[in-house]
Amino acid sequence: MVSANIILDTRYKKKGGVFPLKIRVIRDRRPFDLGLGFNISDKDWDEKGQKVKPSCKTVENNTRLNSGLAKEKQKVLEILIGLQDEGLLDTLSLEDLKNFVTQKHTETMILAFGEEIIAQLRQAQKHGNARVYENMVQSVRTFAKDKDLPLKQVTYAWLKKYEAWYLSKGNSVNGLRVGLRTLRALFNRAIKQKLLSKEYYPFADYSIKNERTRKRALGVADLERLKRFEPKTVRQHRTKDFFFFSFYLMGASFVDVAFLKVKNIMTGRIEYKRQKTGRLHSIPISAPLQAVLDKYLPGIGKED
Repeated sequence: MVSANIILDTRYKKKGGVFPLKIRVIRDRRPFDLGLGFNISDKDWDEKGQKVKPSCKTVENNTRLNSGLAKEKQKVLEILIGLQDEGLLDTLSLEDLKNFVTQKHTETMILAFGEEIIAQLRQAQKHGNARVYENMVQSVRTFAKDKDLPLKQVTYAWLKKYEAWYLSKGNSVNGLRVGLRTLRALFNRAIKQKLLSKEYYPFADYSIKNERTRKRALGVADLERLKRFEPKTVRQHRTKDFFFFSFYLMGASFVDVAFLKVKNIMTGRIEYKRQKTGRLHSIPISAPLQAVLDKYLPGIGKED
């Protein structure tokens, strides 16, 4: 059995003869308290009704305060019921349950949560994804005028306002698409981590805009001209070599090429996992690819 009630903790008398209001959670007769940040005298507290008495003169707006207290209690109850429905309520120690409820009880803020994801991606060496999140967070920060806001305040209307603001700055539709897809991924992470209820998901009715762009692939004639180009500097030589090295590896991305080591060369093939997807690629070493390798392999150790 589990319950949550608003109580006036008369064990801790504060200056002015007031006591702190708390939410007391009891599971299997064992309690823990969550502070609410308000203090009142015992004569102003209705213990049975779990609310501040109308006669209280130290509170500016009793109705508003009582409404806020009831909402905080309801949030905690929803968390406990959710844990119970998932069969997790009895698996957590009392301390872990308190930590879980405390974490959920605190609003998940869009900018703070975005920065948390960025730090995780950097730690995982996923620098490309980290930059995408950085761009999204910076854009939202600018739109919100440096004010963080709870995820649950991002609604369909908010998304439409952000869209209009973003495009009014002369940005492209596809730039908007990348940013909103990243923001949507942030919401999915929050929901998966149970930091946000699915009812606050704002993308259910919002369609992310898309705009076709002209294909920018090089033609055969362009490739032939690049092959015939005679570099004049060391940088040009390396740039040309790295371009064709990527081309002969079936269009390997820059980050994948950067992470390649000598040990990725195996019996006439180059094998590596894509940094972005983790998918294994095994590509035979053609004569042109071998020619590029021969220019850079001498003197390089197996671990380089």
